[in-house]
Amino acid sequence: MELRKKLAVADCPDCGERISLGPRPRAGRQITCSECGALLEIISLQPLELDWASSALEVDWDPDEEE
Repeated sequence: MELRKKLAVADCPDCGERISLGPRPRAGRQITCSECGALLEIISLQPLELDWASSALEVDWDPDEEE
């Protein structure tokens, strides 16, 4: 008898597309949504949840700060 591993799936927070994360998802893993191209990160395993990935290139923008 063949045993199949259950594939984990989660929804893209941007477009709602179902994304397969494989049989053993890992917190912190970054993936790209094949539907909308959003860069996502697995932020929780229980429950399985995706969020937009933070980038080292992000800049804190303060509209009150003078240049």
